[in-house]
Amino acid sequence: MERVEKNRIIEEFRGMKNGKLILLSGEEGIGKTTLLNDICNEISKEFFCFYIKYFEASVDEFFYSILERIKKEVPSLRLGIVEAISKKSSDPLNILISIVTVMSSFKNILMIFDDVEKYNREILDRILFLIRSIIDSKVMIIISYDENFVNKNFSEFLIKTNELPQESIIKIKIEGLSRENINDIIKEMGYTLPKYLTDKIYNATQGNPGKMKEIIFEMKSKGLIDGDNYWVGTFEDIPEVKSHKYAALDIMNSLDENEKDFLLYASVYGKDFDIFHIAKLRNMKNDELIELVNSLVDKKIIEERSENVYSFARQEYREILYQSMSNIKRRYLHKKIGEFLEKSCDCPEIIGNHFYFSGEYERAKKYLLEAAERKFKENNYRYSYEIIKKYMEIESNPDIVPLSLMIDILIKLGLYKEALRYVEIAKNKKLENIDILIKEAYIRYNMGDYEGAENILASINENVDLEKSFYYNLIRGGIELRRANISNAEDNLKKALEIAWKIRDNSFLAIVHKELGNLNYYIGRLDEAYENYLQSYQFYEKINDYEGLARIYNNISLIDINRDVKRALDDYQKSLFYADMSGNAYLSIAIRLNLSQLYFWSGKVKEAEKEIKIGFELSEISGEQEIRHSIYSYLSDIYLLKGNFNEAIKKVEEAIKISNVTGAKYFESIYELKKREILAIKGIEQEQAANPYDPESVMGITVDLYNSLILLYSGKFKDSSELLENALRRGEGKFTFIDTIIFEGNLPFVHLLNGNKLKFIESYEKLKKKCDSINMDILYLHSFAPTYKYLKNFNPELENEEKFMVDNELMFLLLKTYLIYYNVSYDANILEKIKEISKNIGFDYIKFIKSP
Repeated sequence: MERVEKNRIIEEFRGMKNGKLILLSGEEGIGKTTLLNDICNEISKEFFCFYIKYFEASVDEFFYSILERIKKEVPSLRLGIVEAISKKSSDPLNILISIVTVMSSFKNILMIFDDVEKYNREILDRILFLIRSIIDSKVMIIISYDENFVNKNFSEFLIKTNELPQESIIKIKIEGLSRENINDIIKEMGYTLPKYLTDKIYNATQGNPGKMKEIIFEMKSKGLIDGDNYWVGTFEDIPEVKSHKYAALDIMNSLDENEKDFLLYASVYGKDFDIFHIAKLRNMKNDELIELVNSLVDKKIIEERSENVYSFARQEYREILYQSMSNIKRRYLHKKIGEFLEKSCDCPEIIGNHFYFSGEYERAKKYLLEAAERKFKENNYRYSYEIIKKYMEIESNPDIVPLSLMIDILIKLGLYKEALRYVEIAKNKKLENIDILIKEAYIRYNMGDYEGAENILASINENVDLEKSFYYNLIRGGIELRRANISNAEDNLKKALEIAWKIRDNSFLAIVHKELGNLNYYIGRLDEAYENYLQSYQFYEKINDYEGLARIYNNISLIDINRDVKRALDDYQKSLFYADMSGNAYLSIAIRLNLSQLYFWSGKVKEAEKEIKIGFELSEISGEQEIRHSIYSYLSDIYLLKGNFNEAIKKVEEAIKISNVTGAKYFESIYELKKREILAIKGIEQEQAANPYDPESVMGITVDLYNSLILLYSGKFKDSSELLENALRRGEGKFTFIDTIIFEGNLPFVHLLNGNKLKFIESYEKLKKKCDSINMDILYLHSFAPTYKYLKNFNPELENEEKFMVDNELMFLLLKTYLIYYNVSYDANILEKIKEISKNIGFDYIKFIKSP
C-alpha cells in the first residue's frame, strides 16, 4: 500500500531548483520510518539518498558517522572529495557541508533525519546550521519527528526553522490509515480475525499501523490468537495500546537466556559497551564471548562501533531490555558496573551516572561534581549544567564548591536570575565569601542592577587577590561606562586589562578587551572599538568559548553597519550560530533582536517581523526577561510606523515596566522618552524632558534627540529642526547609523514642514549618499523619494512607494509620505488620502499641512 505522502515528497524532490526542508510529523507507529525508507529506496535509484536514523552520539561522532555512511554508499568518494576536503578542515560538520555542496552540484541529494526530537540541543543546533548552510543547494532535508514528544530543545529548533525562506519549507503530517487499509494489513499478515475485533482494534489505534501490530503481537503472545493465526479469545480480552516497540519485542523473542542476560548488562552499561568489560562482569570465557557476540551480530541486534566496542543496532532494543528489568536488578547492575569502572576508567561522568541510577548517591556526587568541573574547564557549559543539575537533585545541602560552580555555569549561560537564586542559597547557608560576593555583583551588573552591584563592591577590598581585583575593576568599569562616566570607566577597565596580563588568563583578556571595545563604541571611537573586538575574538577563539565568539561577532556587526550592511548581516549569522551552540538563550534572543532591527529599518519588514517573532517566542520558552524590555521597545517602533498608536504605547509601557523590575535604569529612562514621543504623535501635549546630562555625553544627546521629535509632533517645526540638527551634529561619530536612523530619518521631514525645501533636498541627498555608501536602503528614503523627485522635476513614482508601504502595512509612514508630498504638490487627491488615513489611525493632521 502506497501513501500519498510518498508521491508528494518524491515529486517535490524531482522538481526542486533550490533546497527544500520538509518537516514530517506523526505519532509513533504511524509509519514514518517505513515511508522514509520507501522514499529513500526510490530516490537512490537515480540520485543520492542518505538516511540517518536516531542514535546516541557526541556531536563529532554523529557527523563523522554520516561521513562514513557517505563514503560507504558512494565508494568513489573514499579517495576523492572526502579526503581532499578533510585536509582543509578537521570539523566533521564543515567537511559534511563541503561534501554535500559539491555533490549536489552534479546530482540532487536527499538527507533524511529520523526521530529528530530525541537529539540533544548540541546536535540539533548543528543540524540547523547544516540546513542553513546548504539550503541554496539542490538538497532536500527531511526532519521526521513525533509531535507528541516535542521537548523544549526541539521546540526551539522548530521555531528557528522559521528563519529559513518560507518557500523552502514544507510541513507534512502523516495521519492514520483508513479502516479498509488496516483490514488489508491484517490479512496480509496472515491473521483471520472477526469484524468486531478489527473494528475494536481500529478504534483503539485510529489507524496507526504500528499500534495495530503491537496489539496483535501481544494478543498472540497471550494465547488469544492460536498457532494458525485465528482469534480464540473473548471481547474482554482485547489489550490496550501501549507503544510502537512491537518489532523489537518480536526480535527479542528469538534470544536465548544467555544472550538476554548479556544484553541486559549491555543496556545498563550505556549506548556503547565494551564486550570484554561485560565478559569480565559476567565471568565469561573468551570463546563463549566470541560465539555469543557473533550470534547477536548475525541477528542484527548489535553492531560493531570500534575495536571491542559495540552498540545496539536499534535504540529500541536497548530501551526494551532496560525497561524489562526490575528496579532492584537495574540498580544492582548499575552499581556493579560503576564499581568495575572505578578501577578501570578515567570517566567520572559515566561512573557518576551509574552510581546515581543505582541509588548510591554519596558515591555518585563525587564523580558528578568532578565531571561537571571538567566540562566547565572545557568551556562546555551547557553539558556541565546538565551534570551539575543531577548533582543538585541528590544533594539537599550543597557546600560552597558545587554552589560556586553552579553559579559560574549559569553566568556563562546567561541565566542570571537562576544564578542569583543559588547566590541566595549560599547566603542563607552562611557560605558567602568574597568569591560569591564578586559573582553576585557581576550578575547584578549584567542584569542592569548597577546600584545593587555597587553596594556589593563597596563591601569588598579591591586588592584581596588578582582575580577578585580583576572582576572588581571590570564590573566598576562597566557600570561607569553605562552611566556615561567615560574617564572613570576607562581607568577601571585599563586596570582590569593590566591584571589580566599579569594573570595571563585568556578568558580575562577576552572579556576586558570586549568591554574596552564597548567603551570605545559608546563614545564613538569605532575604529578603536573594532580593534578591541578583534583582540577579544582572538582570545575567545583560543579558549573555544562560543558565547564569547557570539558576543564579539554581534558587536562587530554593529560597527560593520556603518561600513557595509551586507557584511554586518554575515556577522550576525555567524553570531547566531555561535550563540545557538553556546546555549546562552539571552544572547541568542538579543542577536535576533539586533538582526530584526537591521532588517526593519532597511525596509525588509517581513523578514524583520519573522525574526522578532522567533526571538519573542524563544524568550517565552526560555523564560528570559532581561532582553524582553528591548524587544517590547522595538515592537513599539514597528506598531508606531504601522499607525497602531495604542499598541505602540502598550509595548513601550511594558518595556518600562520590565526595565524597572530588572533594574535597567538607563533603558527605563530611554523608554520614558519614547513614550513621550508616541503620546505627542497621538496629539497629547507633551513637555520637553529635562536634560540634566552633559550635552556632549551620549545620554545628553539622546534626550535632545527625543525632545526634537516631541517638538516636531507638537507643531514647533523651527525649534525641532534646530534642536535635531544640533543633537545630530554633537552625536556624529558617537553613534552607529542604526542608532540614529530613527532621528536622522526625520530631518528632511521637519525641514520641509518648516518650509525649507532646499534643506529638505540637502538632507535627503546626504541621507541617501550615506545609505548608498554602506549598501543600505532605509524606510525613510521610501517616504521622501516621491517628494524629492517631484522637486527635481522627475516622475515622482508615488504609486511604487504606496504599494511598498501598503504591502508592509506601514500606514503612519504612508501618511507622512502623503503629508510631505502634499506640502509641495497641493494635490487634492493626496489631501483626501491624508484625511482618510488620519481618521483610521487617529492622527491630527491639520498642523502638518499648509495652504497653497
